[in-house]
Amino acid sequence: MGQVGLLLALVGILFAVGGAAIETSFSGAYNTAQFFGWRWGKKERPAAASRFTLTWVVIFTLALLVVMTGYDPVKLTEYSVIFSVVALPLTYLPILLIANDRTYMGSNVNGRLANVLGVLYFVVIVAISLAAIPLLIVTNGGQG
Repeated sequence: MGQVGLLLALVGILFAVGGAAIETSFSGAYNTAQFFGWRWGKKERPAAASRFTLTWVVIFTLALLVVMTGYDPVKLTEYSVIFSVVALPLTYLPILLIANDRTYMGSNVNGRLANVLGVLYFVVIVAISLAAIPLLIVTNGGQG
């Protein structure tokens, strides 16, 4: 298809990447709006959900600024994953503790097998989180 095919492919890529960027910005804004109890959603007018609208625009703009720095987005993603692994035990432990509390869970409280598996999983993720940053340093960011 020659130049027309190339142009169509490039326009398709533009729409795919642009759509993903906007959708990711919306996702961050939805989470923020739900957390703070703000009005949000596609049925709300932008003026009625102004904090939601501002939030997704700010997230989109911050992402643009990160891209404009020229920093490798793959490396940035790798560091984000490493630091999320470090934080994982801090998010898993409260869930494990609540799952064992009869006050909150009532008859759905964890049984013995679920507790054993939950604690084993917690030990594994703590070990991984403790090893993540030293491994990142020793392997020079995974480069060997």
